[in-house]
Amino acid sequence: MGKFTLLALEPEQTNPALAAVLFFAPDFSILTGLLILNASCLIPTATRFQTPRREVWLPIDDGPDPSTTVPMLDLLERQGAKATFFLIGTRAAANPALVGEIVRRGHTIGNHTQTHPLGAFWLAGPRRTAREVDACQAVLQAAGGAAPEWFRPPAGIKIFFLRGVLV
Repeated sequence: MGKFTLLALEPEQTNPALAAVLFFAPDFSILTGLLILNASCLIPTATRFQTPRREVWLPIDDGPDPSTTVPMLDLLERQGAKATFFLIGTRAAANPALVGEIVRRGHTIGNHTQTHPLGAFWLAGPRRTAREVDACQAVLQAAGGAAPEWFRPPAGIKIFFLRGVLV
């Protein structure tokens, strides 16, 4: 016989409430990490930073976009503000000059996955998670000149396999 023994309960012997607790309780920490944006139970999450000045960290997601990135850069420049642009790898590959312009103007870039699989990222296994992060990292490094230090998952959804890829 194999390593595992299947445990089966007869329906008339099962308490539905107890079954639900036993089924979902182990997943509580995983669900917390997935659904609570600032939870750090799955992976370290930056929610604050130390600074002597009164300032905020302004993240801009889902670019670069030829119709919005340059106007956003111009607005930030007029206001004397800096931001971190979390870029999607496929969009960065299609618009490498925009990535360079973001960096040239003194902003930072961050990794926002290669394809931004919004509806399916929470289902990604370890290989797909690594492909999404690594491919985007390579595109951004080639276009921006340096590997990004920051990662922001699509919709803020942190999945279990990110720890092995990012940490």
